[in-house]
Amino acid sequence: MDQFLQINGNQVRVSNLEKIYWPGDGFRKGDLLKYYIEMSSLILPYIQDRPLVMSRYPEGITGEMFYHKHLAENQTPPYIKTQRIYSKEREDDINYIIGSGIETLVFMVNLGAIELHPWFSRVQTLDHPDWAIFDLDPAEGATFEDTIMVAQLIHKVLTDLKVKHYPKTSGATGLHIYVPVEPIYSYEELQEFVELVGWIVVQVIPDKATIYDRKVKDRAGKVYVDYLQNIKGKTITGVYSVRPQPKAPISTPVLWDEVNSSLKPDMYNLQTIGKRIEEVGDLFKPVLKEKQKITRALNLLRNELLDVTRKQY
Repeated sequence: MDQFLQINGNQVRVSNLEKIYWPGDGFRKGDLLKYYIEMSSLILPYIQDRPLVMSRYPEGITGEMFYHKHLAENQTPPYIKTQRIYSKEREDDINYIIGSGIETLVFMVNLGAIELHPWFSRVQTLDHPDWAIFDLDPAEGATFEDTIMVAQLIHKVLTDLKVKHYPKTSGATGLHIYVPVEPIYSYEELQEFVELVGWIVVQVIPDKATIYDRKVKDRAGKVYVDYLQNIKGKTITGVYSVRPQPKAPISTPVLWDEVNSSLKPDMYNLQTIGKRIEEVGDLFKPVLKEKQKITRALNLLRNELLDVTRKQY
């Protein structure tokens, strides 16, 4: 049965709140909605003014999943902000939802969106992201401990380069490392930055990390440093996004001291995230505030690659 929530003077429709979304845990659609509303003050700054992609699970995590980018005009309530952005792949405009208020969260959850997938850039600077991301994805045979090892080595390289960076769990088996930047760099430049750091990591621990093996079968037992996520229009799971996994884990910021063998992919979830936030607050606030330049670091990385190449050949 349909219900209507009064949010900022708008009537926002919600339905089927009793539907079970996590059969193994008993979490309902209503529990998911409650989480996003209660956490909205933390979540909204990370999606504000960003195009959003929905990963929809209208029947819960065991049902069919599909990505939803384009919102037809007749599907768009007046309280939802959208913007048409040209897609080369589609050769047409995509009418994206743009992150704004709580209404945005409620609207997407009501459509069955469990995860939030914001762009790396805002509508004001679509071609210039304000963060680069290291997406660490362990292949079959690689452990979460391997992912932690790769993350810690990236941490060392970035620290040596004097580049500020912040980790979070992916909510699944991986880790994400955010590098906040002043929005003056192209996606290509940030992709190159992540690639060069990843390349150094692979030289140090080639048995644990890979960067150029795109095919899953070719990276068995290794952690893939996915630098190609840094492309205009691509997205990864957003900050404090719920994941469609058992226990309803949440992609949660952590301290570098916590990136060790005690960290578990699902330790922060719908049941535990409240206590976590009470204890540490929002550890990702610097990602929103830092506007660092990485030109010097990028040039150092380029020279490092040249030096290594000279030695090898």
